[in-house]
Amino acid sequence: MSRSPIAVLAAGVLLLLLTLTAGASPPPPDRPAGSPQGDRVGGATPAPVTGTQAWIVLLCEYSDSVGDPTFTPEYTSTMFKDATWGLETYFSRISYGKITLTTTIRPYRDMPNIRQYYIDIPSANDRAGALFDDCTAAHDAEVDFGNYAGVVVLLDKNIGFGGLGGSHYAILDGVDRVWPFATTGANSTQGFNAAVTAHEMLHAFGLPHARGGSFFDVMSVPGAWCPDAFNNEYTCYPEYTNAWHVQELLGWIDAPKVYQAGPCKNAPITIERLALPRPNSNFLMAKVAIPNTEKFYVLEVRLQLAGSFDYGLPNGAGVIMHRVSTAPEDNLEDYTPADLVAEDKNDDGFWDPDSAYWGVGETFEDKAAGISVKVTAADGAAFTVVITTPDPVAPSQPTLALADRTTQSATLSDKPVVKTTLSATDNVGVTGWLVSENGATPAANAAGWRATPPTTFRLSAGDGVKAVYAWAKDGAGNVSPRAKATIRLDTKKPAVAIAEPAARASMTQLRKLRGTATEPKPGSGPRLRRLRHPPQSRPGLLVVEPHHAETRRRVVCEEGLEHDGPPRQLGEDDRQAGHPRHLPRLRPLHRQSRQHRHRPAGVRDQAVGAVGRLET
Repeated sequence: MSRSPIAVLAAGVLLLLLTLTAGASPPPPDRPAGSPQGDRVGGATPAPVTGTQAWIVLLCEYSDSVGDPTFTPEYTSTMFKDATWGLETYFSRISYGKITLTTTIRPYRDMPNIRQYYIDIPSANDRAGALFDDCTAAHDAEVDFGNYAGVVVLLDKNIGFGGLGGSHYAILDGVDRVWPFATTGANSTQGFNAAVTAHEMLHAFGLPHARGGSFFDVMSVPGAWCPDAFNNEYTCYPEYTNAWHVQELLGWIDAPKVYQAGPCKNAPITIERLALPRPNSNFLMAKVAIPNTEKFYVLEVRLQLAGSFDYGLPNGAGVIMHRVSTAPEDNLEDYTPADLVAEDKNDDGFWDPDSAYWGVGETFEDKAAGISVKVTAADGAAFTVVITTPDPVAPSQPTLALADRTTQSATLSDKPVVKTTLSATDNVGVTGWLVSENGATPAANAAGWRATPPTTFRLSAGDGVKAVYAWAKDGAGNVSPRAKATIRLDTKKPAVAIAEPAARASMTQLRKLRGTATEPKPGSGPRLRRLRHPPQSRPGLLVVEPHHAETRRRVVCEEGLEHDGPPRQLGEDDRQAGHPRHLPRLRPLHRQSRQHRHRPAGVRDQAVGAVGRLET
C-alpha cells in the first residue's frame, strides 16, 4: 500500500496542528459586534460521552461561491450514514456501542462573507467562532438547534487548514450553552475528508491531539487509510484512536477490560485487538505507571484488520504502546499527552510502523523506570505479554525478639547461641531476611540474606550487652528499616567458697555455715555473697542459690541442713550484695547419713572451695 498520499495529507495535518496552537486575538474590525469570544479549539473538557448523540450537519458556502456548491447533500449523507464506512458506524465501533451517533444533514446555505474574510482572521479560535456563528445563522430559520447535542459545519471549500474542532458558546433557539462543534472544508475535487471530520468531532467530544507522526491514531495522523487519495469518494477513512483516549477520557472501555500493572504482578496477561474485539475475557488495554511521575504507558493490540476501521493500518500486527504524560510541564504549548513508543522515524518525519509493533519474542524496556514488557505469544487477534514493574514499597520494619533458648529469658543468656523470633510484612511478599550485629543497612545482594526467618543467632564473643539488628527485603530488592533488640551474654559462672565448717571436718550436727559467692564480672550477677545459716537440728543437703533476675546458679554443699524459706537478708556483712533478688535461698535436695562428710563435687562444673560445687 502506497504511503505517498499520507505524505500529501501530512502537510495539511501539520498546518492544522500549527493553527490549533495559535492564541486568541481580537476579531478584525469588520466582524459583527457582539460575536462570542473564547472558543475552545482542539479539545473540550474531557468527560464521558454516552447514549444517543444527535448532531446537526450544516452545509455552508462563502458569499463568493454562491450557487456553485462543490458536493451534494446526498454525498455528505453517505459519508455519515453508510452502514459499513459511515461516521455513524465509526463512532459506534470505537465506543463499543456506548454512543449512538445520529446525524441530520442540511443543504447548502450562504454565509455573509467571502472566503478570504475568514482566512484573514488570525486566531484559530476567532476563525472557528466566525464560521460557527455565520453558518448557524444561515440555517437558523429552518433548524431547531435545541434538538441537537452538537454541530458540524462543512464548507464547500477549505480555508487553508484541515479543520477545527472543540466548543463554542452561543445562544441558539433559546438554548444558552457551550456547543460541541467541528468544522472542515472540501479540498478541491477531493471532497470531504471523513478522517479529518472524525478527528474534529472527537475534539468536540473532548479529545486532545496525540503527538504527531503516528499512523495508529486518528488524533495524530487522521486518515492512515487513504486507498486512493485523489479519487476515493471520501479521501481517507479514520482509524481508531489510542486506548487511553477511549478509556480514560471518553469512558468507552469498561473497567474490567483494563489491566493495571503493579509491583511484581508479572503473571502473563492477554490483550485483545482494539478494533472489533472478539467476545472473551481478554483485556483491551493495560496501564503501567512510571514510578514517582505523572506518566504511564498504555498497551493495546493493533493490526491491519479487513472489515474494520483499522484496515488501513501499516502492514503487520502486534502490541503498540503510548507513553502518556499528564504533567503540566509536558503540555505547555498544546495538550498532547499521548506519544507513540517507537524507535525510528522515516524520511517524512513519521514514526516507522515496523518499529512501533512489538511482536512475539520482543521486549520493550524502560531501564530507568525499571519497566519491561515482553511479548510471549499471539493468536492472530490477541497478544500475551508479561509486564514487569518496579516495587517502590519496602517491607515493614521487622519485629525482632531475642531469648535464651533454655530459660526463654529476653534479657540474659548464658550461651552465645540465642533464639530469634522475626517477622515483617510486604505489599507483595518478603523474600529475604538478615540478622547481624552490624547496624549498617545491608545491600539487597549482600551476603548473609536467608530465604526464611532465622530461628537462632550466634552472638559475638565476650560477655556483655549485645545489640542485634534485623532486616527484611522483597523481590524488587527493597530493604526494610532495621529492627533492634538487645540481650546480655553472661557465660562466666559464680564461684563459691565455704569457710565454715572446715573441709573434711567431722561433726554430728551442723551448727554454723559460713562462706562466700562471687561473680567474676561485676554487674552480670551476684557481686559478693556471704553465706550464713543458724544451727539446725536435722542434717541434710544444703543448697545455696544466688538468685539472679533471669537465671539460677546453684551452689550445693553436701551434708548441710534443710531450709525451705524465702530469700533472706544476710546482715551487715552483705551490704555489697546489691539488689535483694540476688540473695541466697536454702532448700533441701535429699537426705544423707547423719555423719557429716565432705566429698569432692564432680557434677558439671569445677568445684570451687573446700566443700562447694556449682551447678547451672
